[in-house]
Amino acid sequence: MLFRSPVSLALVMPTPGQAASCLQRLAASFGANIANVIPRQSAQSPNLHLRWSGPQAYLACMAGSVDIEAELSAVCGSTASVVDQSDGKFMLRLSGPAVRKTLAKGVTLDLHPKGFQAGETALTLLGHLNVQLTRVDAASDLEPTFEMVAARSSAGDLWAWLEASAGEFGLEFTQGPF
Repeated sequence: MLFRSPVSLALVMPTPGQAASCLQRLAASFGANIANVIPRQSAQSPNLHLRWSGPQAYLACMAGSVDIEAELSAVCGSTASVVDQSDGKFMLRLSGPAVRKTLAKGVTLDLHPKGFQAGETALTLLGHLNVQLTRVDAASDLEPTFEMVAARSSAGDLWAWLEASAGEFGLEFTQGPF
């Protein structure tokens, strides 16, 4: 498991009727594939990961401690409201041969490679905790990589859940760069 640190997070909420324009502006600045974010999908470019995060909402992730709100507000202009979430949320990267079995103990999602493919994202419960779970790679169905974003206030509960649920699989906690 790898802590994603430092990372800047923001909620991007398009103005009613402006979702396509908002995504086009983000794509013009960060890469064409950003314009293709649809429900339950994510897209990434070298400088921005954008994840569907509910109706008319996207979670934006950027490496480092940047003023993500100012940067994305300048790009989106009047097509969206942007709210920095960096101090209220945290991100974990989870991978390994037993990650799917561990997560299956707490989520009601079908985590089979055909059921939850690379680039897919979901708002779900992990036990009793609200999380956003994203499968970030297509490299290996045997050892997939997931990223989980949750409220910072739930970090202790999430940590305890991970220790209890993954202990039988030889869980190792590591820390590293984004």
